Amino acid sequence: MVVPTKSLVKFQEAVVTRALPENQQAVTDLLQLAILKYQTGQMTLAYLEYSLFPQLLPLLQADQVLAIKRLFQQYGQTD
Repeated sequence: MVVPTKSLVKFQEAVVTRALPENQQAVTDLLQLAILKYQTGQMTLAYLEYSLFPQLLPLLQADQVLAIKRLFQQYGQTD
């Protein structure tokens, strides 16, 4: 499944807006790598669950963690 760039930008915006304000640049940087992985077909559910999400977890607003986890499931590619 190919997701339009516009959708990837919305994905990034959705996650960044749920980050703690002082961590938004760090979150943006992590998501840039994730988007590159997505564009090359390497953003697997395992990558999201065991690499990206643990790096983002301390940067997010606590009440937004589950919403972001659900969002990731929509963008995961095959394992």
